[in-house]
Amino acid sequence: MKLKDITNVEKFFEAINKCVDDVDLIGPGVNIHLKSPIAQMVCASILEDMNNTEELQIVTYNSVDTMRLINSITEV
Repeated sequence: MKLKDITNVEKFFEAINKCVDDVDLIGPGVNIHLKSPIAQMVCASILEDMNNTEELQIVTYNSVDTMRLINSITEV
């Protein structure tokens, strides 16, 4: 899933922490395991500068985790 339109970063990371399997941020020269609190801080700084996120993707490894993250992004 492309990394974009994440307005509530805290809620997004809460959803990541509830995921059963790994959640990774992948892009050119980037491969970060997002279940780590330190990695989440790095990801938050990347999200602040959304111009650099065009080629970044969030990768999940099961459909339940994927839906959990999609719902965290789309909930109002």
